Amino acid sequence: MSLMLRLAVVIMVLFPAAIVYAQGGPPLLTDDPGTPGNGNIELNLAFTLDQTRTERVFELPLLDFNYGLGDHIQLKYELAYLVIDQQDAGPVGGVSNSLFGLKWRFLDEDRHGLAMSTYPQIEVNNPKSLRREFIESGTNLLLPIEAAKSFGKWEVGAEIGYQFIQHGDDQWIYGIAVGYPLTKQLELLAEIHGTADQDFSRHDPLFNLGTRYELSDSFTLLFSAGRSFRDSDDSPNLMLYAALQWNF
Repeated sequence: MSLMLRLAVVIMVLFPAAIVYAQGGPPLLTDDPGTPGNGNIELNLAFTLDQTRTERVFELPLLDFNYGLGDHIQLKYELAYLVIDQQDAGPVGGVSNSLFGLKWRFLDEDRHGLAMSTYPQIEVNNPKSLRREFIESGTNLLLPIEAAKSFGKWEVGAEIGYQFIQHGDDQWIYGIAVGYPLTKQLELLAEIHGTADQDFSRHDPLFNLGTRYELSDSFTLLFSAGRSFRDSDDSPNLMLYAALQWNF
């Protein structure tokens, strides 16, 4: 918890209230306790880039489907067409792993002063891509907890979780997002999000800035850009996310 508090202080110092707004979820990596609402669908059609010194990974596109089952439960399915462009190897494309998730918000801010949720997610291999050795073999399970609270127009959210990786080292994920509504249609977003080894010996913190621009009651444009604080071959020096969100 002390790590999360230190990250929160960093964000507050870096971004004054006049330019900050954040709420977890797309286009940010840090998630929040929000759900679509009973019978509602949130569909994000996104294009992403994750670039390191030696590799660029595109999602062209990423399909992120979310359904509200009651007012406190969200069902999720995510799938992408990946293009991996490695240095001196050229681009290779194929279908990503499938991601299934179930979010349960067990505290509401209006009743308890704080919103909290848990959001288990399981990632499973696509058999065809696995046969081509396009993706790494294994089933991964993420068990996170999210929290959010409003302070006037400010909204602050945090997430921490543990990821079980079948054929690799397990890791922690963590994130804090803050923000402010600049206009009725435009939200400005900021976050610090990262991963850490099981024993917290190595961290890879990322910094992200983003926006949400509401075109109508049904459609919202999403965008974010960021990079890692680390300067290493395997850390992203550029991350981009652009999407059209459809709520119905």
